[in-house]
Order: sequence, then structure tokens, then C-alpha cells
Amino acid sequence: MKITHQINIDPEAVGACPQSEGMISGYNYLAPNSIRKIDYSKKIDFPLNLDSIRMAHRAKWVDIVNSVVINSLCSKIISKRLMDILENFRLPAHQIFDAVLKKGKIVKTYSFFYIYEFGQDYIDYEKSEFFIGRSFGSRIESIEINTQEEYKKAKATTPLPLFVSIDKLVLLKECPYDMIRLYQGATGYYISDRLKNAMEEAGCVGIRYIPIEDVSDDPERASELRKARLLLEQEGRC
Repeated sequence: MKITHQINIDPEAVGACPQSEGMISGYNYLAPNSIRKIDYSKKIDFPLNLDSIRMAHRAKWVDIVNSVVINSLCSKIISKRLMDILENFRLPAHQIFDAVLKKGKIVKTYSFFYIYEFGQDYIDYEKSEFFIGRSFGSRIESIEINTQEEYKKAKATTPLPLFVSIDKLVLLKECPYDMIRLYQGATGYYISDRLKNAMEEAGCVGIRYIPIEDVSDDPERASELRKARLLLEQEGRC
């Protein structure tokens, strides 16, 4: 299976961004099963309470919803329609929790979808490019990395507040899954063409599909990569 796109919300289609600015009044953020207790680096080991997410008045009911209280790069709040689609595809180890969404008197149940098995094994380290920065998008210098071991060593030995980031992402051609999650470097959820086609055919809305060729932790480089890809497409070479 070839992973081809990163998925995120489409700001132009969701009505409000963010779609939710928090939980409903009375939600206990200090409780042991609160969303504030999530450690996005591992499996969730408690019955997560997502009752209820308060939707913005202008937010639309789309298939992926974001909220400021949830890390939307590390997890996804998705509709039943999208959840039904995902159940028919090959997925890494993941968890699903009910997420209650409220907008005025309207109440809908979505799913909190969370992959806790990282997909770093599927990065092509020889072809990808890396840099060190003070934060995402704050570049200091490029760094040569050719293996996953070198990547792990660089991250472990780079002192805070510096970060090892991905300048240009290239994935291996073969992957056993239709969706993967990358963490702490090109962080996000990535899907195969097969899954993308199924989502589009089902009419899923509010989703932006970003080609792998456009992905970079540096916003300026991401823009450059996108322009280069579009130019190649116009010339019929991509």
C-alpha cells in the first residue's frame, strides 16, 4: 500500500476555525479521565470522557472536527460516516472513544479516533530531508540523516529548545496500512489513495488532502514544494 496524502481540516469548508473552542460548561478538566490527561505519545489507558465538545455557532457538521482542547495533529474527531469507512481499511493499532458534540440544542455523537502506533518505520530516511530549528518553521541549519537510527539519535541529542524537524518528507513505496500517524516530525495522519478515493466517493466533507510532496515542518519550504509540484504537473512530468 502506498501512502500518498496527509489529511487535515479544510478551513474554507468548516464554517468556523476552530470549530470548537472547548468543552461545555461544567466539564471537569481536572478529572482523571479528562482530555487534559491524554499523553499523545502512547496508548490511552483510561476511559476518556468527551461529553461534551461545544461547537462554535458557525461551525458546520463536517466529517472531521477540530477543537482547541484536543491535539488535532495527533488525533481526529470524525463522523460516523468516516468511521464506517475506516473500519473497512487496514489500520495500525488504534483506539476509538465516543465524542459527544453539542451546538445549541443539536447533539451528535462522533468518534475520537486515535492511532497510538507510530509510522516512523515507513519514512524513507535516505530521500527525506531534515533540519534543526528553534521551533517548527524556525530554521537554523540543515542536518544529514540517512537512517531511522540516525534520526532517533539526532532527536535525543538535540537540546531543547531546539528541534529536529522534517524539511521534505518521502515515504517508502510499500506500507501495510491505509493510514499511518507520524509523530514529532511531519506530525499528522496520512492515507493511501485507496482510502482517499473511498472518502471522496462517500461524499466526506471538510477535509483537505495534502500530497506527501507538499509536506514540510517549515511553512516556507512547504509552499516551495507545492509550487514545484504544481509546475511539474503543468508540464506533464508529475
